[in-house]
Amino acid sequence: PTLVIGAQCDPMKDENACYVDNLLKSNVDVYSVFCSRMIHGFMFYLKRLKTAQYAFDIATSFIKGY
Repeated sequence: PTLVIGAQCDPMKDENACYVDNLLKSNVDVYSVFCSRMIHGFMFYLKRLKTAQYAFDIATSFIKGY
């Protein structure tokens, strides 16, 4: 399984979406989250952005589940 966390204002958001599509076409279990109004690297601001904490919580839950 794969977790993809993306940001709406990331210059690589199209590549992220393409990656998710390719994984799905290859029958890989994919869980994707794209956070609105966020920039590339937003998770570095974990203590300042609630959305970063939300994404971090998703990632830790995902990892604990596998």
